[in-house]
Amino acid sequence: MLIKTKGIVLNRLKYSDTAIICSIYTQKFGKLSFMIHGTNSKKSKIKANLLQPMYLLDLEIIYKDNSNLQKLNEISSDYTFTDIPLSFSKNSILFFLAEYINKCLKEHDQDAELFNFIRNSMIFLDQLKVNSSNFHIKFLFDFFKYLGILPENNFSDIQNIFDLQAGKFILGRPQHKDFADIETSFYISEFLKSDFENMHTINLSKTMRNNLLNFIIDYSNIHIEKPGYMKSVDVLKDIFS
Repeated sequence: MLIKTKGIVLNRLKYSDTAIICSIYTQKFGKLSFMIHGTNSKKSKIKANLLQPMYLLDLEIIYKDNSNLQKLNEISSDYTFTDIPLSFSKNSILFFLAEYINKCLKEHDQDAELFNFIRNSMIFLDQLKVNSSNFHIKFLFDFFKYLGILPENNFSDIQNIFDLQAGKFILGRPQHKDFADIETSFYISEFLKSDFENMHTINLSKTMRNNLLNFIIDYSNIHIEKPGYMKSVDVLKDIFS
């Protein structure tokens, strides 16, 4: 069955000298894996330069139900990034988000609202003129909603410790080790009530940005047992130091 849909590139792996396996989050079917042959050939309809992390594509798929590997007939750019390819920091954010999303989403887990959120967020990042160093933090707090693990923002002067297991702010320290300190808890609350338009006004030190990134990974691992270890985390921490 020949299907047209939009897609967001998450990952690609070399399968052989002439083939790759690419993971793409599609608007109609959720996350799919594709076997792609001959991407380096001049005659190929599938150009490898479009298969970059978080790139936005128009796809023509040869779709088969119950197949673990689908086939791409044609691809083209849905939206062409203009600033991201010129920005090492923004490009690194894409690599990190692609790895996180790819690890957290299941195959065929279709969600049109989530797809539109990711797509629109990437366009926003590309067009963002102010400092982008808070973008990945804010994006993942919003992404929690679609994973079904959005924290409760009940922060107050009294309930000022975030309990990672409970998913909310509590009075005093819990009996376990999975909690954020008072300062980190304050910034968790700040991001939960912020939006993309004002996220850059949250002033973070290098240490606090790293604390929040660690919190996001730990919180995800507790509630959905993903993403686990991520190669791109240390790179991102170095960039925004």
